[in-house]
Amino acid sequence: MSKLAQLAVNSANKSAEEYERALSESGVPHIATISQVATVLALSYSFIWSQVAQDNIKSTRCGWKFRLLRSDVAKWLANHR
Repeated sequence: MSKLAQLAVNSANKSAEEYERALSESGVPHIATISQVATVLALSYSFIWSQVAQDNIKSTRCGWKFRLLRSDVAKWLANHR
């Protein structure tokens, strides 16, 4: 079981730093696309997109594409468990 999956199972009071470490170990780059985040978290692209659109996950727009900082995804995971 991956570190990220273990954190999801045992998620009580996990910090953003622990989630960021697990995301890094799962192959999420420091600056990731919505698709990369959705794949690693086993969530749909549209769900991650909706979280970005609602500003639940902070993002940066690069031209027509959005980029997510791994640390912002980790904060979102820590706050929504």
